[in-house]
Amino acid sequence: MSRIGYQSSDQVAMESKLEPKLSFYAYRQFSFAITLGLLVVVFLAPALATEDTATASQISAPADSVFTIMTDAWRSGDEKAMAALVHTDGLRVTHGGDYDRFTIYSPDQAFYYFQDLFQSRTTKDFQFRRLKDPADGGQSLAMVEWQYLLPGRELSDEIKYVVVLTLKDQQWWLAQLNSISQR
Repeated sequence: MSRIGYQSSDQVAMESKLEPKLSFYAYRQFSFAITLGLLVVVFLAPALATEDTATASQISAPADSVFTIMTDAWRSGDEKAMAALVHTDGLRVTHGGDYDRFTIYSPDQAFYYFQDLFQSRTTKDFQFRRLKDPADGGQSLAMVEWQYLLPGRELSDEIKYVVVLTLKDQQWWLAQLNSISQR
């Protein structure tokens, strides 16, 4: 007659023989994982530490080059080059200084945003007026004035933007385009 929860002496003896083998096997797996983890930390730690030690002066030159690329792309109406400056986290666009209302565009969506912008206006001038060096190394700000013509009009209009570049993955990306005035 067998009862629930009752184990025969043969079952107990068999389990006690298996237990040391299982714990030795588990111990080997655990020690292998610890050794592998330590090797990864020892070899990757110096590489990771050097990435974060860039100074603001080392970072500011590439930010300036992104502003130059942006100027050339905007003046020529190159939506593909503008979209290539957008990180996969997206581009935040605000209009008229209302920072609570914004749209975030993926790089693919940014292509069509800029395509629509450039097709509906002819650029007369696009210039950065003020640049703020990235003191903390995380963002670089600039003020830009864009003068453009609308189809069928002779007088130009102007929009002022605050442009924000963000440093991600050791590269500068266009993160925000905030219009602050329109004339």
